[in-house]
Amino acid sequence: MNAIILTAVLSAGNSGMYTSTRVLWDLAHEIKELPNRTKWFLLGPLLVLFLCIFIILDQNFQAFMGSGIDWNSVVIPYVGLLLFLIVWLVYKVEHKSKLIPLKDCDFENKYP
Repeated sequence: MNAIILTAVLSAGNSGMYTSTRVLWDLAHEIKELPNRTKWFLLGPLLVLFLCIFIILDQNFQAFMGSGIDWNSVVIPYVGLLLFLIVWLVYKVEHKSKLIPLKDCDFENKYP
């Protein structure tokens, strides 16, 4: 039964990932028709960043509120964040990847 549930979850995730990438691919090809900046260009991303940081920090604030810090309750919610940062940094160092400016991206060729 667990294998069936796991397969269904993986299938749904794969389907969602495929749909999202197709939408992004189509938007990338229409980038010349879209304005470079939206109405909420700077405020919107900063607001989203602030909300994400707030949600991450608010996962288990009770561990900090007692007379002492409950380290077990602090580590458990944030271990995924630490693991993500480690994997991301190892990838960046190993592959020496860098951010490519939007002006250098090739959106004309459909299949590189």
